[in-house]
Amino acid sequence: FNSNNGSFGAYEWQTTTSVAEYVEDFGSGLDHVFAKYAPDSARVSGQQPLGIFSLNRAEWLLAEFSAFRSRRYSVGVCDSVGVDYSEYIINHAQLTVVVASMDKIPRMLDRLAITPGLRVIISMDRLDCSRINSVTQAFCAETAGVQLRKRAADAGITLLDMDEVLEMGRASPTTAQPPAPSDMCTMCYSSGTTGAQKGVLINHDGFINAVRGVHLALRLTKSTYLSFMSLAHCMDRYGIYMLMFGGARIGFFGGDKTRIVDDIQELRPTVLFAFPLLLNMIHERMAKATTGAGGIKGLLSRVALRSKQKRISSTGKLSHGLWDRVLFNKVAAKLGGRIKAILCGGMSVNPEVMDFFRAALSCEVLQGYGQTETMASGTAQRMGDFTAGHIGIPNPGIEIRLRSKPEFGYLVTDSPCPRGEMMLRSKSVFAEYLGEPEKTQNTMDGDWLATGDIVQINPTGTIKFI
Repeated sequence: FNSNNGSFGAYEWQTTTSVAEYVEDFGSGLDHVFAKYAPDSARVSGQQPLGIFSLNRAEWLLAEFSAFRSRRYSVGVCDSVGVDYSEYIINHAQLTVVVASMDKIPRMLDRLAITPGLRVIISMDRLDCSRINSVTQAFCAETAGVQLRKRAADAGITLLDMDEVLEMGRASPTTAQPPAPSDMCTMCYSSGTTGAQKGVLINHDGFINAVRGVHLALRLTKSTYLSFMSLAHCMDRYGIYMLMFGGARIGFFGGDKTRIVDDIQELRPTVLFAFPLLLNMIHERMAKATTGAGGIKGLLSRVALRSKQKRISSTGKLSHGLWDRVLFNKVAAKLGGRIKAILCGGMSVNPEVMDFFRAALSCEVLQGYGQTETMASGTAQRMGDFTAGHIGIPNPGIEIRLRSKPEFGYLVTDSPCPRGEMMLRSKSVFAEYLGEPEKTQNTMDGDWLATGDIVQINPTGTIKFI
Protein backbone atom coordinates (compact mmCIF):
# COMPACT_ATOMS: atom_id res chain seq x y z
CA PHE A 1 0.00 0.00 0.00
CA ASN A 2 1.37 3.41 -1.04
CA SER A 3 0.40 5.85 1.72
CA ASN A 4 1.40 8.83 -0.43
CA ASN A 5 -1.23 8.30 -3.11
CA GLY A 6 -3.51 5.65 -1.57
CA SER A 7 -2.78 3.08 -4.27
CA PHE A 8 -1.91 -0.60 -4.03
CA GLY A 9 1.06 -2.36 -5.51
CA ALA A 10 1.42 -6.00 -6.51
CA TYR A 11 -0.09 -8.72 -4.35
CA GLU A 12 2.19 -10.21 -1.70
CA TRP A 13 1.77 -13.88 -0.80
CA GLN A 14 2.12 -16.04 2.28
CA THR A 15 2.94 -19.73 1.99
CA THR A 16 0.77 -22.42 3.54
CA THR A 17 3.68 -23.19 5.88
CA SER A 18 3.92 -19.62 7.16
CA VAL A 19 0.15 -19.46 7.59
CA ALA A 20 0.16 -22.73 9.56
CA GLU A 21 2.89 -21.36 11.85
CA TYR A 22 0.95 -18.11 12.31
CA VAL A 23 -2.24 -19.99 13.20
CA GLU A 24 -0.39 -22.12 15.74
CA ASP A 25 1.21 -19.08 17.41
CA PHE A 26 -1.85 -16.81 17.28
CA GLY A 27 -4.06 -19.69 18.42
CA SER A 28 -1.78 -20.20 21.42
CA GLY A 29 -1.97 -16.48 22.13
CA LEU A 30 -5.77 -16.61 22.02
CA ASP A 31 -5.66 -19.40 24.59
CA HIS A 32 -3.81 -17.04 26.95
CA VAL A 33 -6.18 -14.14 26.20
CA PHE A 34 -9.31 -16.18 26.93
CA ALA A 35 -7.77 -17.79 30.03
CA LYS A 36 -6.77 -14.42 31.50
CA TYR A 37 -9.57 -12.08 30.46
CA ALA A 38 -12.58 -14.24 29.58
CA PRO A 39 -12.32 -17.62 31.32
CA ASP A 40 -16.08 -17.98 31.68
CA SER A 41 -16.97 -17.33 28.03
CA ALA A 42 -17.88 -20.88 26.95
CA ARG A 43 -21.20 -20.90 25.09
CA VAL A 44 -22.57 -23.51 22.66
CA SER A 45 -21.32 -27.08 23.27
CA GLY A 46 -18.92 -25.71 25.89
CA GLN A 47 -17.04 -23.82 23.16
CA GLN A 48 -15.91 -20.21 23.17
CA PRO A 49 -16.97 -17.88 20.32
CA LEU A 50 -14.49 -15.50 18.69
CA GLY A 51 -15.95 -12.41 17.02
CA ILE A 52 -14.29 -11.11 13.82
CA PHE A 53 -15.16 -7.62 12.63
CA SER A 54 -13.64 -6.15 9.47
CA LEU A 55 -13.80 -6.02 5.71
CA ASN A 56 -12.27 -8.96 3.87
CA ARG A 57 -8.55 -9.29 4.50
CA ALA A 58 -6.05 -12.03 5.31
CA GLU A 59 -6.31 -11.42 9.06
CA TRP A 60 -10.00 -12.36 8.95
CA LEU A 61 -9.23 -15.91 7.85
CA LEU A 62 -6.12 -16.14 10.03
CA ALA A 63 -8.25 -15.30 13.07
CA GLU A 64 -10.88 -17.87 12.09
CA PHE A 65 -8.34 -20.66 11.55
CA SER A 66 -6.73 -19.77 14.87
CA ALA A 67 -10.12 -20.09 16.56
CA PHE A 68 -10.61 -23.55 15.03
CA ARG A 69 -7.16 -24.56 16.27
CA SER A 70 -8.41 -24.47 19.86
CA ARG A 71 -12.01 -25.67 19.34
CA ARG A 72 -13.50 -22.19 19.22
CA TYR A 73 -16.09 -21.13 16.67
CA SER A 74 -16.10 -17.92 14.65
CA VAL A 75 -18.82 -15.28 14.62
CA GLY A 76 -18.72 -12.79 11.77
CA VAL A 77 -19.63 -9.29 12.98
CA CYS A 78 -20.75 -6.72 10.41
CA ASP A 79 -22.37 -3.30 10.34
CA SER A 80 -23.83 -3.32 6.84
CA VAL A 81 -27.46 -4.11 7.66
CA GLY A 82 -28.42 -1.14 9.82
CA VAL A 83 -27.92 0.90 12.96
CA ASP A 84 -26.84 -1.14 16.00
CA TYR A 85 -26.47 -4.33 13.92
CA SER A 86 -22.89 -5.03 15.02
CA GLU A 87 -23.88 -4.44 18.64
CA TYR A 88 -26.84 -6.79 18.20
CA ILE A 89 -24.49 -9.56 17.04
CA ILE A 90 -21.99 -8.95 19.87
CA ASN A 91 -24.79 -9.19 22.42
CA HIS A 92 -26.77 -12.02 20.86
CA ALA A 93 -23.68 -14.19 20.36
CA GLN A 94 -22.45 -13.22 23.85
CA LEU A 95 -19.04 -12.28 22.51
CA THR A 96 -16.35 -11.42 25.05
CA VAL A 97 -13.40 -11.26 22.60
CA VAL A 98 -13.51 -9.62 19.17
CA VAL A 99 -10.74 -9.34 16.57
CA ALA A 100 -11.36 -6.13 14.62
CA SER A 101 -9.75 -3.81 12.11
CA MET A 102 -8.63 -0.53 13.64
CA ASP A 103 -11.36 1.53 11.97
CA LYS A 104 -14.04 -0.44 13.86
CA ILE A 105 -12.53 0.08 17.31
CA PRO A 106 -13.61 3.70 18.04
CA ARG A 107 -17.25 2.78 17.40
CA MET A 108 -16.94 -0.30 19.60
CA LEU A 109 -15.55 1.84 22.41
CA ASP A 110 -18.28 4.42 21.90
CA ARG A 111 -20.98 1.76 22.19
CA LEU A 112 -19.76 -0.16 25.23
CA ALA A 113 -22.84 0.85 27.20
CA ILE A 114 -24.94 -1.42 24.99
CA THR A 115 -22.37 -4.26 24.73
CA PRO A 116 -21.62 -4.85 28.43
CA GLY A 117 -20.26 -8.38 27.91
CA LEU A 118 -17.36 -7.30 25.71
CA ARG A 119 -14.00 -7.56 27.48
CA VAL A 120 -11.21 -7.77 24.90
CA ILE A 121 -10.65 -6.14 21.51
CA ILE A 122 -7.74 -7.36 19.38
CA SER A 123 -6.75 -4.96 16.61
CA MET A 124 -5.79 -6.47 13.26
CA ASP A 125 -3.63 -3.38 12.72
CA ARG A 126 -0.64 -2.42 14.80
CA LEU A 127 -1.72 0.07 17.43
CA ASP A 128 1.51 2.01 17.04
CA CYS A 129 0.58 2.57 13.37
CA SER A 130 4.03 1.41 12.32
CA ARG A 131 2.57 -0.61 9.46
CA ILE A 132 0.41 1.73 7.40
CA ASN A 133 -2.37 0.30 5.25
CA SER A 134 -5.60 1.56 3.72
CA VAL A 135 -7.41 1.23 7.07
CA THR A 136 -4.84 2.86 9.34
CA GLN A 137 -3.71 5.68 7.04
CA ALA A 138 -6.63 8.04 7.64
CA PHE A 139 -7.26 6.78 11.15
CA CYS A 140 -3.73 7.28 12.47
CA ALA A 141 -3.69 10.80 11.11
CA GLU A 142 -6.42 11.61 13.63
CA THR A 143 -5.89 9.37 16.63
CA ALA A 144 -2.80 7.52 17.81
CA GLY A 145 -3.07 3.98 19.11
CA VAL A 146 -1.97 5.11 22.56
CA GLN A 147 -5.13 7.19 22.83
CA LEU A 148 -7.24 4.19 21.91
CA ARG A 149 -5.48 2.17 24.59
CA LYS A 150 -6.25 4.84 27.16
CA ARG A 151 -9.90 5.03 26.17
CA ALA A 152 -10.17 1.24 26.37
CA ALA A 153 -8.39 1.04 29.74
CA ASP A 154 -10.61 3.79 31.19
CA ALA A 155 -13.64 1.76 30.11
CA GLY A 156 -12.30 -1.50 31.55
CA ILE A 157 -11.58 -3.04 28.12
CA THR A 158 -8.33 -4.83 27.29
CA LEU A 159 -7.05 -3.59 23.92
CA LEU A 160 -4.30 -5.56 22.18
CA ASP A 161 -3.13 -5.96 18.61
CA MET A 162 -2.61 -9.22 16.74
CA ASP A 163 1.17 -8.95 16.89
CA GLU A 164 1.03 -8.78 20.68
CA VAL A 165 -1.20 -11.85 20.87
CA LEU A 166 1.11 -13.60 18.43
CA GLU A 167 4.08 -12.94 20.72
CA MET A 168 2.13 -14.32 23.70
CA GLY A 169 1.71 -17.57 21.81
CA ARG A 170 5.33 -17.74 20.72
CA ALA A 171 6.57 -17.07 24.22
CA SER A 172 4.37 -19.74 25.80
CA PRO A 173 2.95 -22.27 23.30
CA THR A 174 -0.17 -24.19 24.26
CA THR A 175 -1.40 -27.58 23.07
CA ALA A 176 -3.82 -27.43 20.16
CA GLN A 177 -7.33 -28.79 20.73
CA PRO A 178 -8.71 -29.58 17.28
CA PRO A 179 -12.51 -29.63 17.02
CA ALA A 180 -14.62 -32.76 16.65
CA PRO A 181 -16.95 -33.04 13.62
CA SER A 182 -19.95 -32.28 15.83
CA ASP A 183 -18.36 -29.14 17.32
CA MET A 184 -19.58 -25.77 16.16
CA CYS A 185 -17.55 -24.24 13.34
CA THR A 186 -19.11 -20.83 12.73
CA MET A 187 -22.20 -18.73 13.31
CA CYS A 188 -23.54 -16.55 10.51
CA TYR A 189 -26.43 -14.15 10.80
CA SER A 190 -29.32 -14.47 8.43
CA SER A 191 -33.00 -13.69 8.24
CA GLY A 192 -33.52 -17.41 7.77
CA THR A 193 -36.45 -18.26 5.55
CA THR A 194 -38.52 -15.53 7.23
CA GLY A 195 -38.38 -12.99 10.03
CA ALA A 196 -35.70 -11.17 11.98
CA GLN A 197 -31.95 -11.86 12.01
CA LYS A 198 -31.01 -15.24 13.46
CA GLY A 199 -27.69 -16.72 14.52
CA VAL A 200 -27.23 -19.77 12.29
CA LEU A 201 -24.88 -22.33 13.84
CA ILE A 202 -23.03 -24.70 11.51
CA ASN A 203 -20.86 -27.52 12.82
CA HIS A 204 -17.57 -28.68 11.28
CA ASP A 205 -19.11 -31.80 9.78
CA GLY A 206 -21.74 -29.68 8.05
CA PHE A 207 -19.24 -27.11 6.80
CA ILE A 208 -16.89 -29.74 5.37
CA ASN A 209 -19.79 -31.62 3.78
CA ALA A 210 -20.94 -28.40 2.08
CA VAL A 211 -17.60 -27.36 0.61
CA ARG A 212 -16.43 -30.88 -0.25
CA GLY A 213 -19.70 -31.50 -2.08
CA VAL A 214 -19.33 -28.53 -4.39
CA HIS A 215 -15.64 -29.38 -4.88
CA LEU A 216 -16.64 -32.85 -6.05
CA ALA A 217 -19.24 -31.28 -8.35
CA LEU A 218 -16.93 -28.73 -10.00
CA ARG A 219 -13.39 -30.13 -9.52
CA LEU A 220 -11.68 -26.73 -9.66
CA THR A 221 -7.94 -27.04 -9.01
CA LYS A 222 -4.96 -24.70 -8.65
CA SER A 223 -7.27 -21.70 -8.60
CA THR A 224 -6.64 -18.04 -7.91
CA TYR A 225 -9.58 -16.36 -6.17
CA LEU A 226 -10.51 -12.77 -5.26
CA SER A 227 -12.29 -12.44 -1.91
CA PHE A 228 -14.62 -9.43 -1.78
CA MET A 229 -18.09 -10.65 -0.68
CA SER A 230 -18.48 -10.19 3.07
CA LEU A 231 -16.67 -12.89 5.04
CA ALA A 232 -19.14 -12.32 7.87
CA HIS A 233 -21.66 -14.17 5.72
CA CYS A 234 -21.17 -17.68 4.42
CA MET A 235 -20.96 -17.33 0.62
CA ASP A 236 -17.38 -16.13 0.33
CA ARG A 237 -15.99 -18.64 2.82
CA TYR A 238 -17.94 -21.37 1.03
CA GLY A 239 -16.04 -20.44 -2.12
CA ILE A 240 -12.66 -20.13 -0.41
CA TYR A 241 -12.80 -23.43 1.45
CA MET A 242 -14.19 -25.24 -1.61
CA LEU A 243 -11.24 -24.03 -3.69
CA MET A 244 -8.80 -25.05 -0.95
CA PHE A 245 -9.76 -28.68 -1.61
CA GLY A 246 -8.19 -28.31 -5.05
CA GLY A 247 -5.32 -26.05 -4.01
CA ALA A 248 -5.84 -22.30 -4.28
CA ARG A 249 -4.32 -18.85 -3.88
CA ILE A 250 -6.62 -16.39 -2.09
CA GLY A 251 -6.26 -12.65 -2.71
CA PHE A 252 -8.30 -9.90 -1.06
CA PHE A 253 -9.84 -6.81 -2.56
CA GLY A 254 -8.52 -3.38 -1.59
CA GLY A 255 -11.58 -2.40 0.45
CA ASP A 256 -13.36 -0.27 -2.16
CA LYS A 257 -16.01 -2.21 -4.09
CA THR A 258 -16.23 0.53 -6.72
CA ARG A 259 -12.69 -0.50 -7.71
CA ILE A 260 -13.29 -4.26 -7.88
CA VAL A 261 -12.33 -4.32 -11.55
CA ASP A 262 -8.94 -2.78 -10.67
CA ASP A 263 -8.38 -5.54 -8.08
CA ILE A 264 -9.36 -8.18 -10.64
CA GLN A 265 -6.90 -6.78 -13.15
CA GLU A 266 -4.10 -6.86 -10.60
CA LEU A 267 -4.80 -10.31 -9.12
CA ARG A 268 -5.86 -11.97 -12.40
CA PRO A 269 -8.11 -14.58 -10.74
CA THR A 270 -9.13 -17.82 -12.40
CA VAL A 271 -12.40 -18.16 -10.45
CA LEU A 272 -14.94 -15.53 -9.43
CA PHE A 273 -17.89 -15.90 -7.05
CA ALA A 274 -20.33 -13.10 -7.74
CA PHE A 275 -23.85 -11.91 -7.18
CA PRO A 276 -25.93 -10.93 -10.23
CA LEU A 277 -25.68 -7.22 -9.38
CA LEU A 278 -21.90 -7.23 -9.88
CA LEU A 279 -22.15 -9.26 -13.08
CA ASN A 280 -24.75 -6.84 -14.41
CA MET A 281 -22.46 -3.89 -13.63
CA ILE A 282 -19.46 -5.43 -15.38
CA HIS A 283 -21.62 -6.62 -18.29
CA GLU A 284 -23.03 -3.14 -18.79
CA ARG A 285 -19.54 -1.64 -18.90
CA MET A 286 -18.16 -4.29 -21.27
CA ALA A 287 -21.19 -4.33 -23.57
CA LYS A 288 -21.08 -0.55 -23.89
CA ALA A 289 -17.52 -0.79 -25.17
CA THR A 290 -18.22 -3.69 -27.55
CA THR A 291 -21.66 -4.76 -28.75
CA GLY A 292 -23.18 -1.42 -27.74
CA ALA A 293 -20.55 0.67 -29.51
CA GLY A 294 -21.32 2.59 -32.64
CA GLY A 295 -19.99 2.14 -36.14
CA ILE A 296 -17.84 -0.71 -37.40
CA LYS A 297 -16.63 -1.67 -33.91
CA GLY A 298 -20.14 -2.28 -32.64
CA LEU A 299 -21.19 -4.13 -35.78
CA LEU A 300 -18.12 -6.37 -35.68
CA SER A 301 -18.64 -7.06 -31.95
CA ARG A 302 -22.26 -8.10 -32.46
CA VAL A 303 -21.35 -10.41 -35.33
CA ALA A 304 -18.51 -11.92 -33.26
CA LEU A 305 -20.74 -12.42 -30.21
CA ARG A 306 -23.50 -14.16 -32.19
CA SER A 307 -20.98 -16.34 -34.01
CA LYS A 308 -19.20 -17.43 -30.87
CA GLN A 309 -22.41 -18.04 -28.90
CA LYS A 310 -23.65 -20.25 -31.73
CA ARG A 311 -20.37 -22.20 -31.66
CA ILE A 312 -20.56 -22.68 -27.89
CA SER A 313 -24.16 -23.89 -28.12
CA SER A 314 -23.49 -26.33 -30.96
CA THR A 315 -20.04 -27.68 -30.03
CA GLY A 316 -19.55 -26.93 -26.31
CA LYS A 317 -16.21 -25.29 -27.13
CA LEU A 318 -15.51 -21.99 -25.37
CA SER A 319 -12.68 -20.88 -27.66
CA HIS A 320 -12.88 -19.46 -31.18
CA GLY A 321 -9.69 -19.12 -33.19
CA LEU A 322 -10.76 -16.05 -35.16
CA TRP A 323 -12.96 -14.02 -32.86
CA ASP A 324 -10.85 -14.57 -29.74
CA ARG A 325 -7.77 -13.28 -31.54
CA VAL A 326 -9.58 -10.35 -33.14
CA LEU A 327 -11.74 -9.24 -30.20
CA PHE A 328 -12.43 -11.40 -27.17
CA ASN A 329 -8.87 -11.86 -25.87
CA LYS A 330 -8.74 -8.08 -25.47
CA VAL A 331 -12.10 -8.09 -23.66
CA ALA A 332 -10.96 -10.89 -21.32
CA ALA A 333 -7.76 -8.98 -20.55
CA LYS A 334 -9.91 -6.28 -18.91
CA LEU A 335 -10.64 -8.87 -16.18
CA GLY A 336 -7.13 -10.26 -15.98
CA GLY A 337 -7.39 -12.66 -18.92
CA ARG A 338 -7.35 -15.86 -16.84
CA ILE A 339 -10.94 -16.40 -15.61
CA LYS A 340 -12.01 -20.01 -16.16
CA ALA A 341 -15.24 -20.03 -14.15
CA ILE A 342 -17.74 -17.53 -12.75
CA LEU A 343 -20.03 -18.95 -10.06
CA CYS A 344 -23.23 -17.03 -9.36
CA GLY A 345 -25.46 -17.13 -6.30
CA GLY A 346 -28.34 -15.11 -4.96
CA MET A 347 -30.99 -14.03 -7.46
CA SER A 348 -31.33 -15.63 -10.87
CA VAL A 349 -28.85 -14.36 -13.45
CA ASN A 350 -30.10 -12.91 -16.71
CA PRO A 351 -29.45 -15.55 -19.42
CA GLU A 352 -28.23 -12.79 -21.77
CA VAL A 353 -25.56 -11.83 -19.22
CA MET A 354 -24.48 -15.45 -18.75
CA ASP A 355 -24.16 -16.02 -22.50
CA PHE A 356 -22.24 -12.76 -22.94
CA PHE A 357 -19.59 -13.71 -20.39
CA ARG A 358 -19.24 -17.24 -21.75
CA ALA A 359 -18.40 -15.82 -25.15
CA ALA A 360 -16.47 -12.71 -24.12
CA LEU A 361 -14.29 -14.39 -21.46
CA SER A 362 -14.22 -17.95 -22.86
CA CYS A 363 -15.22 -19.20 -19.42
CA GLU A 364 -17.83 -21.29 -17.64
CA VAL A 365 -20.68 -19.28 -16.05
CA LEU A 366 -22.58 -21.39 -13.55
CA GLN A 367 -25.67 -20.60 -11.50
CA GLY A 368 -26.16 -22.13 -8.07
CA TYR A 369 -28.41 -21.99 -5.04
CA GLY A 370 -27.89 -22.20 -1.30
CA GLN A 371 -28.88 -20.69 2.02
CA THR A 372 -27.06 -19.67 5.15
CA GLU A 373 -28.82 -22.62 6.78
CA THR A 374 -26.88 -24.95 4.43
CA MET A 375 -23.59 -23.01 4.51
CA ALA A 376 -24.46 -21.75 0.99
CA SER A 377 -24.55 -25.29 -0.42
CA GLY A 378 -27.50 -26.67 -2.35
CA THR A 379 -27.43 -26.88 -6.12
CA ALA A 380 -25.12 -25.87 -8.94
CA GLN A 381 -24.79 -26.16 -12.67
CA ARG A 382 -22.01 -28.46 -13.78
CA MET A 383 -19.02 -27.68 -15.94
CA GLY A 384 -19.95 -27.86 -19.59
CA ASP A 385 -23.57 -26.84 -18.99
CA PHE A 386 -24.06 -23.83 -21.26
CA THR A 387 -27.78 -23.47 -20.69
CA ALA A 388 -29.42 -20.79 -18.53
CA GLY A 389 -32.61 -20.18 -16.58
CA HIS A 390 -32.07 -22.81 -13.88
CA ILE A 391 -29.97 -23.42 -10.74
CA GLY A 392 -28.46 -26.76 -11.71
CA ILE A 393 -28.78 -30.06 -9.87
CA PRO A 394 -28.14 -31.05 -6.23
CA ASN A 395 -24.52 -31.01 -5.08
CA PRO A 396 -23.05 -34.30 -3.83
CA GLY A 397 -24.22 -34.84 -0.25
CA ILE A 398 -27.48 -32.93 -0.81
CA GLU A 399 -30.92 -34.53 -1.18
CA ILE A 400 -33.82 -32.49 -2.54
CA ARG A 401 -37.56 -33.13 -2.65
CA LEU A 402 -40.59 -30.94 -3.16
CA ARG A 403 -43.51 -30.25 -0.82
CA SER A 404 -46.83 -29.21 -2.36
CA LYS A 405 -48.07 -25.71 -1.52
CA PRO A 406 -51.70 -25.87 -2.64
CA GLU A 407 -52.49 -22.51 -1.06
CA PHE A 408 -50.22 -20.94 -3.72
CA GLY A 409 -51.17 -23.30 -6.54
CA TYR A 410 -47.95 -25.34 -6.64
CA LEU A 411 -48.25 -29.15 -6.53
CA VAL A 412 -45.77 -32.00 -6.82
CA THR A 413 -48.29 -33.60 -9.17
CA ASP A 414 -48.16 -30.69 -11.63
CA SER A 415 -47.43 -31.74 -15.22
CA PRO A 416 -45.12 -31.70 -17.06
CA CYS A 417 -42.96 -30.31 -14.23
CA PRO A 418 -43.60 -30.97 -10.53
CA ARG A 419 -43.62 -27.76 -8.50
CA GLY A 420 -43.52 -26.94 -4.81
CA GLU A 421 -41.41 -25.80 -1.87
CA MET A 422 -37.86 -27.07 -2.06
CA MET A 423 -36.86 -29.25 0.89
CA LEU A 424 -33.19 -30.07 1.58
CA ARG A 425 -31.67 -32.91 3.56
CA SER A 426 -27.93 -33.06 4.20
CA LYS A 427 -25.21 -33.05 6.82
CA SER A 428 -24.74 -29.44 5.66
CA VAL A 429 -28.05 -28.36 7.19
CA PHE A 430 -27.48 -26.05 10.16
CA ALA A 431 -27.44 -27.26 13.75
CA GLU A 432 -29.73 -24.60 15.24
CA TYR A 433 -30.69 -20.95 15.47
CA LEU A 434 -28.89 -19.77 18.59
CA GLY A 435 -31.30 -19.50 21.49
CA GLU A 436 -34.38 -20.02 19.32
CA PRO A 437 -35.41 -23.70 19.50
CA GLU A 438 -38.97 -23.00 18.37
CA LYS A 439 -37.84 -21.24 15.20
CA THR A 440 -35.33 -24.02 14.57
CA GLN A 441 -38.10 -26.59 14.88
CA ASN A 442 -40.44 -24.61 12.63
CA THR A 443 -37.79 -24.46 9.90
CA MET A 444 -37.38 -28.23 9.90
CA ASP A 445 -39.77 -30.99 8.82
CA GLY A 446 -38.13 -33.95 10.49
CA ASP A 447 -34.61 -33.90 9.11
CA TRP A 448 -35.64 -31.88 6.04
CA LEU A 449 -34.96 -28.13 5.84
CA ALA A 450 -37.97 -26.16 4.59
CA THR A 451 -36.32 -23.51 2.40
CA GLY A 452 -39.41 -21.38 1.82
CA ASP A 453 -38.48 -21.20 -1.89
CA ILE A 454 -40.78 -22.42 -4.67
CA VAL A 455 -39.13 -24.31 -7.52
CA GLN A 456 -39.93 -26.72 -10.31
CA ILE A 457 -38.00 -29.78 -11.43
CA ASN A 458 -37.44 -29.66 -15.18
CA PRO A 459 -37.62 -32.76 -17.43
CA THR A 460 -33.80 -32.62 -17.63
CA GLY A 461 -33.55 -32.97 -13.85
CA THR A 462 -32.40 -29.40 -13.38
CA ILE A 463 -34.21 -27.12 -10.95
CA LYS A 464 -35.83 -23.85 -11.90
CA PHE A 465 -36.30 -21.15 -9.27
CA ILE A 466 -39.84 -19.79 -9.17
